[in-house]
Amino acid sequence: MALFHCDACGLRKDVSDKYIGRSISCPRCSNPVTVVAVGEKNGRTQPLPPPEVRPVAALDDGKAESPAEPRFEHRDAADMDEILAGDDDSARPRRDISIPIAAEPTAPTAPSLMQGSPGVNILAGTLSGFQGVVVCLALSCLIFAGRLAWSDFPYAVLVVLATAAAMSLVAALRSRVPYLQAGPGIALGAVTASMVRDMHASFSAEQAAHVLPTLAVGVSLSAFVVGLTLWFVGGSGMGKWVRFIPHQVVGGVLAGIGVRVLLAALEFQDAGSPCLERLAENFDFDVCLAWAPAVVPGVLMFIVARRIRHHLVSPVLFLLLLVGSLLGVHLVAAPGDAIRASEWTFAAFSAHSAFGPFSRDFLGLINWDVIADHAGYILALAGLAVATTMLTLTDVDAETRGRSDLDHELSVTGQGNILAALVAGVPGTISEHRTMSSWRAGAAGPLAALTAAAVFVAAIVFIGDILAYVPRFVPAAVLVFLGMQLVARWLGDTYAMFTRKDDYAILVIIFAITVFFGVLTGLGVGAALAMMILISRYGRVNVVKFALSGATNRSNVERAPSQLKVLREHGGQIYILRLQGFIFLGSTSALITDLRQRIEDESQARPRYVILDFRLVTGLDSAVATGLRKLRQLADEYGVTLIFTSIPFEVERQLAENGFVLDDPDNCSRTFVDADFALEWCEDRILEDHGVLVLKGRTVEDILAPMFPEPALAPTFVGYLERVEVKTGSHVFRQGDASDAMYFIVSGRVNVQLELEGNRIIRLVKMGPGTIFGEMGIYTDTPRSASVVAAEDCVLYRLSKKKLHAIQKQDPMLVSLIHRFVVNRLAERVAEANAKVRDLIK
Repeated sequence: MALFHCDACGLRKDVSDKYIGRSISCPRCSNPVTVVAVGEKNGRTQPLPPPEVRPVAALDDGKAESPAEPRFEHRDAADMDEILAGDDDSARPRRDISIPIAAEPTAPTAPSLMQGSPGVNILAGTLSGFQGVVVCLALSCLIFAGRLAWSDFPYAVLVVLATAAAMSLVAALRSRVPYLQAGPGIALGAVTASMVRDMHASFSAEQAAHVLPTLAVGVSLSAFVVGLTLWFVGGSGMGKWVRFIPHQVVGGVLAGIGVRVLLAALEFQDAGSPCLERLAENFDFDVCLAWAPAVVPGVLMFIVARRIRHHLVSPVLFLLLLVGSLLGVHLVAAPGDAIRASEWTFAAFSAHSAFGPFSRDFLGLINWDVIADHAGYILALAGLAVATTMLTLTDVDAETRGRSDLDHELSVTGQGNILAALVAGVPGTISEHRTMSSWRAGAAGPLAALTAAAVFVAAIVFIGDILAYVPRFVPAAVLVFLGMQLVARWLGDTYAMFTRKDDYAILVIIFAITVFFGVLTGLGVGAALAMMILISRYGRVNVVKFALSGATNRSNVERAPSQLKVLREHGGQIYILRLQGFIFLGSTSALITDLRQRIEDESQARPRYVILDFRLVTGLDSAVATGLRKLRQLADEYGVTLIFTSIPFEVERQLAENGFVLDDPDNCSRTFVDADFALEWCEDRILEDHGVLVLKGRTVEDILAPMFPEPALAPTFVGYLERVEVKTGSHVFRQGDASDAMYFIVSGRVNVQLELEGNRIIRLVKMGPGTIFGEMGIYTDTPRSASVVAAEDCVLYRLSKKKLHAIQKQDPMLVSLIHRFVVNRLAERVAEANAKVRDLIK
């Protein structure tokens, strides 16, 4: 807690610690005041001696009673002030102008290796690894088949398997999701395949020796950049903002990728080029026969997987595909070596021979210009990896009721990609299908991912011999299956998911662009549409959270009845705009339009003071200074004073350096540390204009006269009161004291404050001449709920509970008037609170 104390006028106010050492203009006298920590010079020090009490009249033994406190329970209205108007500047949160990143829910710590049943984890990991091996084979064909010579194809298979092993290992050791599985995926694989295809097209036949080195480095570099991007996004805590990427944009791209995967599968199966413009001329009986071995199993697997939701469905389908295709080829096509001679299956190879092409001249054969020309693909892969990782983890959490830390898992996935790049791998991400299968199989620890990594390593060792028995249409069938799943999920299942049909229309548009113009174009248009969607929809959010009138929303200062009357009649000259969210240049334009309409509205009092409260603003656009300048021009046009509150000093200084000074009274603008300061200043100006700001020369009889229908009763009542003088900084009473008196303020001001643990103090209300406090303690017999401290030298008149009881016996009519006065005060506060609520909800 820090203290604002003006020596010139005596104004004291508790402010946030962030203002310690700052020089702030006093709202009452404009004197510059340096905010100090509590306990420092001019701060709140040790309490002064107790107040001097001089009895004026006594009913009992004539002894003066010690002062007691006024934290009135009726100041539920003070609590309402705190809630509705946000007057308590030390309790409410302060936000920097930079965008704050809200923390993710606390995720579980890293699971232990043997967490869960080891047997179940090993089984789940084995099944996941088996599925992953089949998918890796399909991705090897998708990315590299037709771009590399078949003699170099073993390299393609091994680097994709190495990617799966590396990412599974990192997931097992670093992820906090115990059943998470990671590796190369169909979406990133399809974009990588497009990049490899375009890079391959850059070489002529005479440059064949440059193809493998350039493609290998280009793909590995992609994995490295994807890894760095994911690691940076997660490490910098930006995962929260990734969730704002519109699903329909990513969904349209993924659905389009699904169609292009289907086309690539047909191309691989037919060894032709079924481009969209040639589909009609290629579509004949012979083409159908060539496609059938891949299309029919792929479609059947898709139908079965859509109808049966079980963790064993995919492993069983892949196993049936492998066994059935192998038996079918041997029984129908040709036996033994004739199968391999007719190229129905892949050629066998050894693991060490796969890297034979990597000679000493390998680095010299890399064409870096080709890689640089396709940097757009690398950036697209990085963006798509971030978006798909977010979607995958969100879906997994929704299905498993998890609470994963997106930032951490993004970082882990990035680290997996970097390790994959170091083993010449391809970009990868979290595998939603294998993760969900592991969870449904009962996996509960990282041993599942570690087992899957072991399966991938075993596949690297033995895949050369196994491929000799795998028909080539098997990976094509898997690609058909995976492509149809992407299309069905994002083009079919999402139709009922979106509450707005224009969202689905956007998805279809991006889908069509991706299919007809390519993945890179689809991603580019999708990114542009995502930006437009966010801007258009966020722009509809009103930057004004509340528009309030000073007639019903007043500062945290308790004023005399005569002053309240003036503020009720003329408080509409104060217009309070509580702003929210991030403020762009467009937001200020809308604000200017609304403010102009309010000023020109003849049905309401014309504002003289407009308070712009930035307490709930999360950030300001760098171009917002232009909008603020136009706002001040509007104020100058209509003779309105603009008052900016809760703007961080750093932003105010930056605006000043750019030629825009917020605190410029000569140009109709001022700044205050919070809205309560500003509102008090505006009220003082209105009261000053009507000559009631300072109530000097009024006697206690003048102040008490409104209590009684006959002014002559006031002197009689004064005879029962005790005059109390309180020095600045002294307690009238303390929190927790017995409630044994009420007080009338004749001169000076007091602060009603809560004293919390750790020497924290929250000012609830400031009270001046003509007000009363402590009255409810007499009626409820509860301890004081707050302390009252003199903000300046005060003269109070005290009515003790004993004397009130004595008045009740001696003069029942007089005491009934006192009770009625208290009830009226409570009713006024309830009415004020209701008016504030109406102002907020209208």
